[in-house]
Amino acid sequence: MSIGRLLLLASFLGVCYGTDCSYTDLVDFLKLEEQIKDVRPVLNWESATIVNLSLFIYTIVNLDNTLQILTSYVWLSTEWQNEFISWNLNDSCNLESFYYNSDTLWTPDSCIYEMTEADDKNPVVPFYEIFNTGHVKVSKPVRLVSSCNLNIYYYPFDTQICNITIGPYISERIDFTSKHNSSYLYDQTKGVLFNIGEWNLTNLTVEQIQNGVRYQITITRNASLQIIAFIIPICFLVFLDIIGMFIHLQEMDRLMFKITVVLGFALLLVVLNQILATSENPPLLSSFCCSCMAIMVASIIGSISTAYMLNLSETDSEVPRWIKFLVIKCLARVLLFKIKHSECNSLTDPVTENDNFGSAQISMNMHATRTDLTKDVDNTLEIQLLKMLLKEVEIIHQKLIHSEHKDHNRSDWQTVALVIDRLFLILYLISIFILFVVVFTLWHNN
Repeated sequence: MSIGRLLLLASFLGVCYGTDCSYTDLVDFLKLEEQIKDVRPVLNWESATIVNLSLFIYTIVNLDNTLQILTSYVWLSTEWQNEFISWNLNDSCNLESFYYNSDTLWTPDSCIYEMTEADDKNPVVPFYEIFNTGHVKVSKPVRLVSSCNLNIYYYPFDTQICNITIGPYISERIDFTSKHNSSYLYDQTKGVLFNIGEWNLTNLTVEQIQNGVRYQITITRNASLQIIAFIIPICFLVFLDIIGMFIHLQEMDRLMFKITVVLGFALLLVVLNQILATSENPPLLSSFCCSCMAIMVASIIGSISTAYMLNLSETDSEVPRWIKFLVIKCLARVLLFKIKHSECNSLTDPVTENDNFGSAQISMNMHATRTDLTKDVDNTLEIQLLKMLLKEVEIIHQKLIHSEHKDHNRSDWQTVALVIDRLFLILYLISIFILFVVVFTLWHNN
């Protein structure tokens, strides 16, 4: 500023100091103010300029979960004292205030610390309301795009707290204060708030910080859209996977069906992670989906195990005795699995005992027959026929014993497979039930 402008300002202050200026003098000063708008309007440079703020929220447009950016429209009012301006009401027909259409008046050096975009999209309101006492008031709508640190652990039933901090950018002699308390701001905001997004305003508080004011906006998500888009499909997929456990073991459709369900669950989890912000604490919904997938994979492993046991039943392999004891005798009783009496008796190897007894009986009969025949007649045609007949009977008996032994092994492996399959089904249902109860309890207590 040139020395001439400072002298002009000093001469005006000398005229108005201690007296009230006329309206004509005021107009002349406003013309001068256009040239000295960068000068803070105080008589004592050591005193600070008090700026009163008032902020009302009338629309919450969006809260981007990925970028963590809050977009809202607010109505911001700013008031301060211009000590260079005042006039006598008697000399100005009791004119208490008027609007001055100009951007040349001094305005406080203010900044919204959470702002992430320039305010070039805001409506231009160049009007200043000037009072006879020297108060200057500016009220204008502001499209506010600010950063907001999100806590998405309870998504989609989450509550977020976003801050709007207003303070001086450089000047140290400007103190920002709130004109209204928290309850008044919240009541006025609820009266004018127009929700067009998925968020509902639950609280609005204001606190004083160093040279500035911080507004805390508490908003709660309307989770109806997320329930339809994520939670209900997750429940359907889990239900389908449970139904898949009742498909017959010997059909490969069970494995294909369960693998398809897991792939669909994985796709849903990828979509969920794309719309959520990166955080140190993963969302409870993501952990829930991962746990469901882990349980589904465990059930697939159980289905593969039972299918492998059924394949063993097609071979001539014998079930180990420790598996018979642990699975058929102990685990089946715990799981209330009904086993036929013949299968229970197979634990004592009745086939082997019957085989030995039958073979010994036939050998004794054959030996007695041979002794009797030898005593009566030798080398006759009837004796040769009887010998051949006895050999054929013995061969047929051995084949029957071997076939019965294979049937017992096949039955034992099928029984073991059925018991293991029921074990996996019960563990699956218990795990899913506990997981659902824990997750929904945490959401409810939020």
